[in-house]
Amino acid sequence: RAGGKHNDLDDVGKDVYHHTFFEMLGTWSFNDYFKKEAIEWAWELLTKVYGLNPNNLYVSYFGGDKDLGLPADEESKQIWKQFVPESQIVIGNRKDNFWEMGDVGPCGFCSEIHYDRIGNRNASHLVNKDDPNVLEIWNIVFIQFNREPSGKLQTLPARHIDTGMGFERLVSILQEKTSNYDTDVFSDILNGIQRVTGAPPYSGLVGKMDENYKDMAYRVIADHSRTLTVAISDGAIPSNTGRGYVLRRIIRRGVRYGYEFLSAKPGFLSSLVPLVVNSMKNSFPEVENNMNNIISIIREEEESFEVLLDRGVKYFNETVKEMKVKGETNLSGEKMFFLYDSLGFPMDLTKLMAEENGLSVDMEGWNKELQKQKERSRQNLLERKNQFGENSLILDTNHFEYLKNNNIIITNDQFKYKWEPHHSKIIAFLQNGKLFTTNSEIQNINPNIKFGVILHSTSFYSESGGQVADEGRLINKKFELEVFDVQRFGGYIIHSCLLTDGKFEFNFDNNEIVCEVNYSKRLPIAANHTMTHALNYALRKVLLEGETETEIETINQSGSLVDSQKLRFDFTFKKSLTQNQIAQVEKCVRDIINKRLDVYISEAPLEEAKKINGLKAMFDETYGNQVRVVSLGIPVNQLLENPVNPLWKNTSVELCGGTHIQNTKEAEDFVIIEESSISKGVRRIVAITHETAKKSIEAIRLLEKRIDEIGIYSDEKLNIEFKNIREEINDFFNSNSLPIVEKNILKERFDIIQGRAVEINTFIETNKKNKLKQYMDDEVIKATKENKNFLILEFNSEIEMKSVKNFMSSLTKNSSQIPFFGIGNLEEINVLDSNNNNNDLQYQSVLFSYVPDNIVNQNGLKADEWIKNVVGNFNGGKSGGKITQSQGKIVFKLKNEFNVKQIVDLASSYANKYF
Repeated sequence: RAGGKHNDLDDVGKDVYHHTFFEMLGTWSFNDYFKKEAIEWAWELLTKVYGLNPNNLYVSYFGGDKDLGLPADEESKQIWKQFVPESQIVIGNRKDNFWEMGDVGPCGFCSEIHYDRIGNRNASHLVNKDDPNVLEIWNIVFIQFNREPSGKLQTLPARHIDTGMGFERLVSILQEKTSNYDTDVFSDILNGIQRVTGAPPYSGLVGKMDENYKDMAYRVIADHSRTLTVAISDGAIPSNTGRGYVLRRIIRRGVRYGYEFLSAKPGFLSSLVPLVVNSMKNSFPEVENNMNNIISIIREEEESFEVLLDRGVKYFNETVKEMKVKGETNLSGEKMFFLYDSLGFPMDLTKLMAEENGLSVDMEGWNKELQKQKERSRQNLLERKNQFGENSLILDTNHFEYLKNNNIIITNDQFKYKWEPHHSKIIAFLQNGKLFTTNSEIQNINPNIKFGVILHSTSFYSESGGQVADEGRLINKKFELEVFDVQRFGGYIIHSCLLTDGKFEFNFDNNEIVCEVNYSKRLPIAANHTMTHALNYALRKVLLEGETETEIETINQSGSLVDSQKLRFDFTFKKSLTQNQIAQVEKCVRDIINKRLDVYISEAPLEEAKKINGLKAMFDETYGNQVRVVSLGIPVNQLLENPVNPLWKNTSVELCGGTHIQNTKEAEDFVIIEESSISKGVRRIVAITHETAKKSIEAIRLLEKRIDEIGIYSDEKLNIEFKNIREEINDFFNSNSLPIVEKNILKERFDIIQGRAVEINTFIETNKKNKLKQYMDDEVIKATKENKNFLILEFNSEIEMKSVKNFMSSLTKNSSQIPFFGIGNLEEINVLDSNNNNNDLQYQSVLFSYVPDNIVNQNGLKADEWIKNVVGNFNGGKSGGKITQSQGKIVFKLKNEFNVKQIVDLASSYANKYF
């Protein structure tokens, strides 16, 4: 309870009854019983079974709301009057007594039950006033409306009940404790915190009495350690988004309170996990199975937060310093939000540090920044949903009721596992949020805009379990529809379609349609799905061979995606795979393909299937009583006949509702192209099969052959061709479809070749520069002896500007007294267009000049004007520099436009004016 609509995170620790994790006791009813029964049974349980004093119980009901256009819930009030006097019945507002989970969806009145710990008084005025002695223990929700996207409330065709009671609060009442934290639910954990931190014992103080925030820190850490242990064991991982971000905030808040108020040492939070596990393992055995993984993940987060905490404190101190210089005393909401959102700095720590520095905080500005962020997220979500009219092809509660009332049964999709055309009938259309089920409505459908088709039965696979939907066609005698997406809503399957051929003439009375799935596209999807099972098995076999069962459980599937191009498999594992491990996993899957194992698929009772030794499933998923067992190489009936057989662990057995190949040989090959981390403790493998894998292997063989060839190049050839070679090889490496292990091996080999090329080039360039310098030095000396006024030289090699600058620097250092003008040989250049694409091949010559200070002062010849005068006679010329040193270039569209004699004459003519 630390994110979204119900967010108690910032309240935890301040009082004795808020929690981010608590156990919920409750009941559900779907159109069975309603207010009368729900209220009567709640009263009976609390007063007769648990024995709570009726005089200490207070109830609330919805008092009406003009903005919602809703009257008071008098029905609930009248029912409650049968059990409690009217003085113990409280009128509630929309905030407390109208329940809704979000902006849209089911909602309704609710009635809360509160308990007064003190008793023998009228405490009705303390209900929902955050009094620690008058606390809500049960909420009975009467779901009878649906909030539409427009904001309008629509009465539901059926009415439901959802009740929830906090276990920890109930225990505190039954054990006659004034605080949840004083019960045996928390006592062992609080004692453990004291032992780990060495802080004074917990004394249960709150508010101003808790002067040093010691007891608040105890409560924060006790609560947060429970939350983290359960959440991480359930598969949640700290990250920067979604539920992972909530976990990260909880860890950082717990760490900060331990450091700040209990003087805890680094790593203290993760060291509490065994205490929490011990207190919860009887009810939640999975926390014990995953304990090592939980400790590892929390410890990593603690270590990274220490660095972050330092950054946040540094930013805060720099901000305070700037504010004091400017005479400001109010910390802006923008800077606070930057600390919170970008640096992960806890808001309560920012407020506390501001207070310590005599600063006020701009909470209004902070809330505005928070709302901006929420609005950005909301807009992004809406844009994604509306991009292709997604919202219009969703069935809501009103659609379901309409279909039910018109006796339109859910879609029979048992034929999705068949690989042949299927004959069916259209029973409804959906477009722009409206259902069409009669002939008179057909004319209102625009077949050129995406619309949904609901069939009586279908052979199309709807997206689920990480597998993408089938594509294909729906065909009848008059038209053909392209199916490009298939989604399931409460048993009804929507085929997203567009008219591609024929005329859209339709009659519900005679409408046989043929489902033609694109099986050529399904085949690689099925191959990828089956190989996902093989990969799951191979990971466990390779990474945890010889480990204990407890350690094996630390590898769990965390997500997957299967489409026609690739398979993606996310799994919990706390460190990156070595190249050897990746190679072994890849080989293990290939062995499964080469063994040509039959893929056996049969339905079985869930409880029987669970007994199969080595069975893998997403056990946090909800399965029906009958499940689909997929086994590689062993018939399912054999698995069920002797489920404990240890041999079953030597193959892949999973519960799965996806489509699969019939034999592993149909996958043809298997290549891992990516292994990476997606969050703390979660790895991702991306792999390919079938034709895509074969092409990948062909590509890596070509690359290997090419690197073999380059490796034996002579020094001269390697130096001349290396620029093109590097571009060629990098194009190969930038491909995302190469086998990652072989790709990395070839990268290492090519790195060695690159190192050799650099050494060769450095040697050649050094020699070239030395020869150039010697040539220029000799010519300068010769010209000086011949009493020449200036020197003009043409070079037969390309001149780099860096070499020019180095030479002119040497002339300056040697105090050369002769002006110098150099003309570089013609070189090819590629000219880029406005889009940075190679547009044309052109040619350029580099020019450079040097004039000693005394010549500049006595004769007036300047290096920059000398170059500028020559360059100015050509189109495409540029120059720049100083009066003593300058450089430029002339660009020619055609090679034969370069005339050295012309440039020499221009340079000589200009220089002669000064002598």
